[in-house]
Amino acid sequence: MLWAQNDFKIQSKSLEAIPELTIDEIMDETSLRASGYALSPAPGQVLAIRSKATDVEIVGFVEILTSKIRNDGKVEIRAKVLRLSRYHFVRPGDTLVQLDLTTEEPVYRGHTELFVRSWSGPDISSRYRPLFTQGVSIGETAQSLQRDEIFMSLYGHLSYGLTDRLTVGSLMTGFLLDSPNGNLKYKIWDENSDTVSTALSVTKIRESSSTALNLTIYWDAITSDKMVSHALATFAVATLSSDVKDIAAIKGAGSSSFQTGYELVLDSWDRVLFGPSYNFELKSLGGYLAYVRVWNHFHLSGSLSTVDVRELKLDPKTGYVALVEAYWRF
Repeated sequence: MLWAQNDFKIQSKSLEAIPELTIDEIMDETSLRASGYALSPAPGQVLAIRSKATDVEIVGFVEILTSKIRNDGKVEIRAKVLRLSRYHFVRPGDTLVQLDLTTEEPVYRGHTELFVRSWSGPDISSRYRPLFTQGVSIGETAQSLQRDEIFMSLYGHLSYGLTDRLTVGSLMTGFLLDSPNGNLKYKIWDENSDTVSTALSVTKIRESSSTALNLTIYWDAITSDKMVSHALATFAVATLSSDVKDIAAIKGAGSSSFQTGYELVLDSWDRVLFGPSYNFELKSLGGYLAYVRVWNHFHLSGSLSTVDVRELKLDPKTGYVALVEAYWRF
């Protein structure tokens, strides 16, 4: 059978039940034939392959090529395979189902192979998408927003997808605290298992006429059917002074750090985040632990993070920080 290949697009449609067609025959390496009474899909429609012999259930996606009604009243379709699981075969007797991915689907359980990274509209539930951020105290992921997609958080983080690869954003509360800022993130590489992005941020330093310029490299990698690894390296590129005489005197600024971590995808599509971090300026080892509850558009996260695991105290600069966050994707 085929292995997983390209990202898929899902055209979601609300249904009260999940109708099925039974796979009758694997015709060749790229197509199959199915039939049944409960569903009459049109050519071009995308259906999911459901295997009742596995815990995952959804093991692939097909696009309808032809659809006709036979003399016995059954609808017979021929479909080409868009994507198949790396771990499960498709066999005659498995079924094709139509899913409504605008909301919670009980049979569509959390699995890294089922992330929806391309879709035909903004209505796909956020629970099925890769995380855009791990939280304000942890950092973003390598994922960008889709074109015209909006992200905003309780603490004033606002981002907008200019294109499918380019996202612009700002921490709006910084403008109220004498620290205006902005950032651009560009997705350089995006395959089934790996995503690499780079981001450039500009932040005015509070109570100073200087502006810090930072460069961040993000790398997300799917390491198993339930785990995604996140790595990010932030480099303090320069401090630019508003004084024309000092503009040529560019020096290191901000805080350089390296962080690796893991995202555990639960069956409910909630996420557990954990991992270590290293701050070069403080020469300290930190880390974080978070739980993210995901709904269709709303996310709620509780986290505990620190820049120095040895400092057993609640302190946002050197100790531990407990934080509850809320954010939305539209």
